[in-house]
Amino acid sequence: MTRSRVFIPSTLEQLAAFRDAGEVGPAPFGAHCAEMLRSDLPGVNEEELEYAAMVAASIDSLRRIGPDGRPARVVIAADVSTYSEDGPESEVAVTSNVSWVDVASVHVDTSDAQAAVLAALQAPEDEILLERVLEHELAWFARQEVDELLAPTRRTEQ
Repeated sequence: MTRSRVFIPSTLEQLAAFRDAGEVGPAPFGAHCAEMLRSDLPGVNEEELEYAAMVAASIDSLRRIGPDGRPARVVIAADVSTYSEDGPESEVAVTSNVSWVDVASVHVDTSDAQAAVLAALQAPEDEILLERVLEHELAWFARQEVDELLAPTRRTEQ
């Protein structure tokens, strides 16, 4: 069975719910897959394709943050065996729930991105504000570190 790495846009609140449920879902849900970019970006290595898919997922994550949500982009990297093409570029629909053990890592804004995220949330059509958000790299967390990431003391830093 071939598995592909997908990048699932999320929020800190959704991440906590997925962790508690032991899976990401319910399916189908949107994600971004590096494989979908391969034909459009010939000669680009796997790491660069995955980075492009993760950035696309981080933009979708920004759009998911509600008015009461904590201002941080969240991208869940997971390995899946079933997805279908869902749109342009790297967009796919993951067609079955993803077990928490299939989550490879979680990528989250650090506190230094908070002002840029808040500004972009207030003016979602402003491309300059989006570019300022994208200047901030997402921090990498192993699946096993999500409990610490979501701990109350970390929440105030995010």
